[in-house]
Amino acid sequence: GFELQSTGATVEVVATTGSPTIDTATFRSGLASMRFNAVLTEVSAQITENPGAGADQTIRAYLRFASFPAATLTKIIQTSDAGGDHTSIRVNSNGTLELWDDPGAAQLGSDSSALSLDTWYRIELACGTTHAGNDVQARIDGVEFASAATHSAGADWRYFEIGSMGAI
Repeated sequence: GFELQSTGATVEVVATTGSPTIDTATFRSGLASMRFNAVLTEVSAQITENPGAGADQTIRAYLRFASFPAATLTKIIQTSDAGGDHTSIRVNSNGTLELWDDPGAAQLGSDSSALSLDTWYRIELACGTTHAGNDVQARIDGVEFASAATHSAGADWRYFEIGSMGAI
């Protein structure tokens, strides 16, 4: 939850793009959630600062979709560094998720099963330097739906964003 109820630079958020809002009526736990209501523009929040070196991480966010995007392949979680985006989880207009190698412009693995609207899901992206072969794994509620071994983003990412990024 976003208990501090702030979209500014805080413990919970490093920086934002667009105008995410705090929602105190719809949340999974805690007192509030952050809402990314994007219409033809990016709305996202950078959650971690750049640690300066690759690190093992499992990025975990609880997401709920009031609607799915009209455009296909909208990024909802992405890892990046100063050189650009590395790996992302994207949602399709049909509610399926995909794991992507952003520099290679290629999907990694298969689509997930379709998600339901107005349901909370724990979406995870695990990656890091000591994972076997710098691999990346995408999960829904702890169940892997896609992965890739020897993916450079496993070792190279520096921070991550959540929201609605890319095609809207």
